[in-house]
Amino acid sequence: MTAPPKDVQRALGVLQEVYGTLVERLTEAVIQDEDTLRDSQYSFAYQEVEDRFGPRIINLSHLINALQNAAGRPTVEETRVETVIASAENLAEEVNRRLRTLRGSSLRSLDVQKLEDGNFLVLLVMTRTVYARPGGR
Repeated sequence: MTAPPKDVQRALGVLQEVYGTLVERLTEAVIQDEDTLRDSQYSFAYQEVEDRFGPRIINLSHLINALQNAAGRPTVEETRVETVIASAENLAEEVNRRLRTLRGSSLRSLDVQKLEDGNFLVLLVMTRTVYARPGGR
């Protein structure tokens, strides 16, 4: 999995909010039909509540559990080197274009060298935190 940990935490927060809202709606529905539900647990009112909320709450629980497990996994720092070759006039534009494609990564170092043909070679050392793959792969 290559999703950054902060994105996993953000997704987890969103699903937990949705879960909370769904539980609030379930609570309201149960309170609204409290007498009917108490009289007969096999009534249409119970089946309606179960059909409306049961599958969604169960599925959300599974999704939240998956993200919580992912959030607990160890992370490693992945490093990659990107190269840009451009003329002096286009250098900034080309470097910025490359950096935009690498969102979620951090720039660790930048090295610029002038080539014999007058162009410039830029080495971008990028890192990002990713979840460690099981088994050290």
